[in-house]
Amino acid sequence: MNIEGIFAIDKPIGISSQRAVQIVKYWARRQTENKKIKVGHAGTLDPLATGVLVIGIGREHTTKLDTVVASEKEYIADIKLGENSTTCDAEGKKIIVNKNKKPTQLEIEEVLKNFVGNIEQIPPMYSAIKINGQEAYKRVRRGENIEMKKRKINIKKIEILSYEYPLLKINIVCGKGTYIRSLARDIGKNLNTGAYLSGLVRTRVGDFVLADARNMKEFSMRIAIHASELDVERIDGTRVYINELLKRFGDLAVDDNFYIYHRDNFNKSLIPPKKTNYHIKILSNSPLWTQTRFAWDIWREKPDVLWMPLHDMPFLHSPKTKVIATIHDLAFKIFSETFPRGDVRKLNFLTNNTVKRAEHIITVSKATKRDLLHFYPSLDSHNITVVPLGININDWQRDIKGFVVNKTLKNNEIKKNEYLISVGAIQPRKNLKVLIDAFEEIKKTYSKMKLVLVGGNGWLWQDTHEYAQKSKYAKDIVFTGGVSFLEVQILMQNAKLFVFPSLYEGFGIAGLEACAAGLPVVASNNSSIPEVLGNAAEYFNAKNSSECAQKIIKVLNNKELQNQMCKRGYKRAQKFTWDKCAKKTLRVLRNI
Repeated sequence: MNIEGIFAIDKPIGISSQRAVQIVKYWARRQTENKKIKVGHAGTLDPLATGVLVIGIGREHTTKLDTVVASEKEYIADIKLGENSTTCDAEGKKIIVNKNKKPTQLEIEEVLKNFVGNIEQIPPMYSAIKINGQEAYKRVRRGENIEMKKRKINIKKIEILSYEYPLLKINIVCGKGTYIRSLARDIGKNLNTGAYLSGLVRTRVGDFVLADARNMKEFSMRIAIHASELDVERIDGTRVYINELLKRFGDLAVDDNFYIYHRDNFNKSLIPPKKTNYHIKILSNSPLWTQTRFAWDIWREKPDVLWMPLHDMPFLHSPKTKVIATIHDLAFKIFSETFPRGDVRKLNFLTNNTVKRAEHIITVSKATKRDLLHFYPSLDSHNITVVPLGININDWQRDIKGFVVNKTLKNNEIKKNEYLISVGAIQPRKNLKVLIDAFEEIKKTYSKMKLVLVGGNGWLWQDTHEYAQKSKYAKDIVFTGGVSFLEVQILMQNAKLFVFPSLYEGFGIAGLEACAAGLPVVASNNSSIPEVLGNAAEYFNAKNSSECAQKIIKVLNNKELQNQMCKRGYKRAQKFTWDKCAKKTLRVLRNI
């Protein structure tokens, strides 16, 4: 399919010319499967302006855009009299100049004559013109005082289309380099009223006219998302991941359309927000829903991209649809004994299919990427992108009312700063037996300290409970079971120290949440945990309970160390946000 050439698009309000080029470039890549295809534009159009933006696709055509840039241009400008703007348009701060003077149309016509022909114009400070190698608007936003030099331009015609004070609408035909914002500013100055550009439509660039311009919707992406996990009652890290990204995708990619697939009613806590570019698709439940009902609709609709937030992708899909899957971890391969045998077989089968068929894979950590390349050496590392997860740091700094805090602590028979905490499902991989052994050593020094294990029961949970019951400090080991997010916040904020003894984590979000809550963290030194926590934690060998106890006691004994760890932890937590995760994920979806 030959899509190369030069054509006009009708740029909508609110996006930059560069963003419009990116949208067309992503479209061109999808059509040609050529990631190196050249796309450019012929003359910037401000984000608040709409209309003709000339685009070139293909090296042969982008090299010809300079001739289009030099072409005559035509605009319809809306100008508001009586005020100036710091940016010369509707976006800037308004400054009243003279609202008492209301010039007649005849007076305005006389002033407009001064701007027809070859004139000198000072560009607006908020422009992309470079001063000593950097755009002027960046320097102004930093507070620098800059001086814009006059430029020679040519305006062929200015015609009043309508006027009713304070609104003036004019038609302008001009040459290269003309800033209509500056023209509006200068018209207001000559009228002694002040003025700014309140709206702008570019109707022509050379022979390219608005009537023939292509709609930007033609180039938008259609992204399908497998979101049936949001129907599940239990909330886990993967479901939070999907939900947090769906809170952001719609606003970050207003030009793209998202088709969100699920099979039942959303969990009330995980309902995606309403967005004009979100299309919720409920497909009736059926056996092997992903491989049957869902797969059939994806085949029929042929979206540009399918994102699988879990590695359970359809065995069959149209070659026109590029599939990107997120693989969170390979714990089932490394610690298969901590999973039910049936789950191991299923996870191996699904992962093998994903690795074989997905066009691109997202991993949530470098550690998971290394594991993938170890178990699947034929994978191309360039087809794997690491996109770290995020946290909502304010959730863990929340000021919770005292009586709510006291009730939660009382229900669990614990006191503020007199317990260690660990958060995660009760299952073998969380390595809680080692923590229980370490706790027995800690009790010798800190007799009042308790151990609070927060999380619902996972596979083989009974084994951990029985082990805790056999401890001579069993009465000081608290299993909260599944609790609300508010209760997790309270338990985190009022603990003395967070312990992360896990044998393996694909990312380990609980450790970051502890950092955000202001807790020192003692963690096992394996998988992704050091990668995520960095210098914020004290580390130990996950199989060595004595070393775990020593590190915890080291921190408990040293108030200064606790303070340093809390500061480092909070700084570390700030590096991981859902905004960053969503933006990077979108880049992967668009670049495929």
